[in-house]
Amino acid sequence: MMLGKKKAAVSREQHLALKPLRAKDALVERKPDGGAMLKLPVRGSWPFKPSPGATRIFELDEMGLLVWDSCDGSTTLLELIRQISEHYSLNLREAEVATLTFLKTLARKQLIGMGENTNL
Repeated sequence: MMLGKKKAAVSREQHLALKPLRAKDALVERKPDGGAMLKLPVRGSWPFKPSPGATRIFELDEMGLLVWDSCDGSTTLLELIRQISEHYSLNLREAEVATLTFLKTLARKQLIGMGENTNL
């Protein structure tokens, strides 16, 4: 007896073909040092209604901002990893681990969405 639907396994190639997309309502304030501050409006519902204008603030360094700028819905994960590898003189494996870890953090904080199920 099966209690839930089993998800189809996603191949590595399919995963690396995903195209991350930034949250539509995130505001970016670029800083002179090459980094940026991201501001995302706080959403809530009863009984946890945030005050009007409440935002969550995230700070990005230069590398984080490069990744953020590439989350445009047209750049694949593989293209982004190659871009990071070339820009920072990393081997592809180092760039992949660092980039995917950072993207997971952005997704967990609802700053980006991945693939076809992006509803940001």
